Amino acid sequence: MKILLIFVVFLFAFFLRSFLHFRYKWVGRDTFGHLLRALKIKETGSPFKGRKYSLGDKKVYLYYPPLMDFLLSFFPRKSHKKIKFFPVFFDLLTMFLLFLFSYFFLNIKNIFPLLLIYSISPILILTVQTITPRSFSNFLYCLSMIFLFLYFNTGFYYFLLFFSVFSSFLLISHKLTTQSLIISVFIISLISFDFLPIVFVLVSFLLAYLFTKGKYVYVFKSHMNTLKHHFKKGHYKKGTKSPENPILLFFSFPFVLVPILNIIFNGFSTHLLFFQIWFFTLLLTSFFWIWGDGYRYLTNAVFPGAIISIFFYKNLPFSNYIFLFCFISSLVGIFYIYYNFSKSDRVVDKDFLKACEYINKKSKKTDTLAVTMPSYRRTAAAYFCKLNTFPNKENSIKFKNKYATWLITQKTKEFKKNEKYVLKKSGKYSIFKLKKQLKIV
Repeated sequence: MKILLIFVVFLFAFFLRSFLHFRYKWVGRDTFGHLLRALKIKETGSPFKGRKYSLGDKKVYLYYPPLMDFLLSFFPRKSHKKIKFFPVFFDLLTMFLLFLFSYFFLNIKNIFPLLLIYSISPILILTVQTITPRSFSNFLYCLSMIFLFLYFNTGFYYFLLFFSVFSSFLLISHKLTTQSLIISVFIISLISFDFLPIVFVLVSFLLAYLFTKGKYVYVFKSHMNTLKHHFKKGHYKKGTKSPENPILLFFSFPFVLVPILNIIFNGFSTHLLFFQIWFFTLLLTSFFWIWGDGYRYLTNAVFPGAIISIFFYKNLPFSNYIFLFCFISSLVGIFYIYYNFSKSDRVVDKDFLKACEYINKKSKKTDTLAVTMPSYRRTAAAYFCKLNTFPNKENSIKFKNKYATWLITQKTKEFKKNEKYVLKKSGKYSIFKLKKQLKIV
């Protein structure tokens, strides 16, 4: 019976994470940027390729942590529709890791509610809708933290070696999760008065440098430049500096209520002190990270948060009602994500795919494309149209004194007036073709 319940909760978790992927052909904003990078790695053989980017007034080359894109490059383009389940797979793998660790190391026998908490955490559902390294890096992060826990629990130093190896993979996977690792390890070391883990974090930087034959330096410098920019400017979209919205934090992980109430009523527990420090470090970071997207740190806090919740919710007054309230709030958060995605441009609709299909049929390899829509639509167009896509601004049809051969836009009236272009097809999106290639003098 217990095995059947575990199977059911994994199936339920898969359904919640895959619902939008099955309903729509393509979902997500960052998906196509990562797929294009994977194709570029396959073509060039080099995962370390910088991209010119504006950080304020400066033009710099940014190098993304390339490990996930490098792994994706081994898959042919025709398999990319299946690759969109890559984040789902790694999040379920992290859930399986939670099951193994909790059952065999922490001796948690009431495993079903623990897995249920993890399976319905809205922040995790949100994370797997787009192909990004977040779920992949969260798996590496949780694995690293387990080895760190085993070191503290047993005193065996070889666990720190495993911690360093998996942490080094994390460093070349995702920037924000790297920040989670450094912050959480620093605070745990500080509270425990054991600074050896910090030394082994430095070892993981050395390993990342060695694994990449020194090229991790580019990623590290890019990471530092990005942080400096946000420390100065603030939120990458709003340009503001303010603590994260508590309501957003709650609906990202409603079971956050249980660890907080447990501290209020029962204080800290020596038995689970490691997980409490881990969890509250990231919770406080998520709130006080004033430079934008603080709630994303909760992605890395669900693992310890679920463990704390299952241990302590029974010790709280009205425990069953609290659990039910958190459960219902989680479902509300998930349905909001579904609704928000379905009504936003994060779903690539059929009209856009048809527009790209039309251009593929009618265009030549030497043709160029402009997309007068936000940048994530340009990356989608670059992926589906297979043409050189101009990095033009949203209201521009030219780049470096050249007009694009093709144009996809929703601003139909504006471009109908432009005599250089002729309307070839209209619908939700309009496709314009340049009458003849003209240079601006």
